[in-house]
Amino acid sequence: TPPQRANVLFEGPQGLSLDRTDTVVKHLEEIALNEVNSESVIGNSGISGGDGPLGGGRGGTHNGVVNIEFLDRHVRKESTWDTIDSIREQLKFLVGGKFKVKKEEMGPPTGAPISIEISGPDYDVTNQYAMEALELISSIHGAIELETDFEGSKPEIRIDVDREKAMKRKVNSAYIASAVSTAINGTTASVLREGDEEYDIVVKYDDAHRKSINDILDIRVTGNDDIQVPLRDVASIRTTGGLGSIKHIDGDRSVLISGEVSGGRSSAEIMIEAEKLLTKELSLPTGYEFHFTGENEMQEEMGDYLQKAFVIGVLLITMILITQFNSVMRPFIIIGSVLM
Repeated sequence: TPPQRANVLFEGPQGLSLDRTDTVVKHLEEIALNEVNSESVIGNSGISGGDGPLGGGRGGTHNGVVNIEFLDRHVRKESTWDTIDSIREQLKFLVGGKFKVKKEEMGPPTGAPISIEISGPDYDVTNQYAMEALELISSIHGAIELETDFEGSKPEIRIDVDREKAMKRKVNSAYIASAVSTAINGTTASVLREGDEEYDIVVKYDDAHRKSINDILDIRVTGNDDIQVPLRDVASIRTTGGLGSIKHIDGDRSVLISGEVSGGRSSAEIMIEAEKLLTKELSLPTGYEFHFTGENEMQEEMGDYLQKAFVIGVLLITMILITQFNSVMRPFIIIGSVLM
């Protein structure tokens, strides 16, 4: 069934400002509005995704989503599948982050059509095997928009406290953490009430004094003797990268490979081909493994359920026939003739 709605999702690098994300979202809105089947287009910056014009979950400043509502079926100039393919083709030429089109989910959520989890004890090694698997799967016809959920380039500013210098100035790590948090993020000092409304009064440094690392080093920290010292006297700062998130399966760290299907192929066909390809080409050491989730996992669970339900149904019918005919042979003859 052609979808009635679709989402265009954008994920930029960690730390991307909301203004720059909004610029990208506006460009995605223009792409969607130029499609002949688009009836309404709603863009949201700082939202991680969701179905429908009111859908969406809270995301970081590097996330954006454009919700597309298509025209009614009887006035469409082309299939919405063609519209989605057209948008995907235009997204291939965009840079600066990850772009993908997600059609409206019909029925209960089942996960991505292509969904493979690779797990192991070491997260970096697991990600290396996930990238190898992604490259192999990308060679399969109909597998598109492949990506992993590995987030490895989150920028961080780390403050290393010199405990010896801090002790001399009667400053501990808790004071330093509190001073930096107040200066950068702010602290709620009080609440202003006007009628039925309440407003938090947040105290923090002015924007002009928290723009650079030098500004952070100038933050004043109060010690036990109420003497303020600059942060640079008791700590050093370094920039580094950190992981955005780490997922686990049965105690092992895992990386999820997900993707969509196109070209008239079903997810079942692609997953069967992917299983053969990974089993043959991807050599995983002891402790590392891959398994299929998403739609494929749901189909296997439903298949197992239907098999059990069929066996139980046949047994119940057999018991009823035995009581009706007061015979064991006749019910088996009847059931055998029906199944044959």
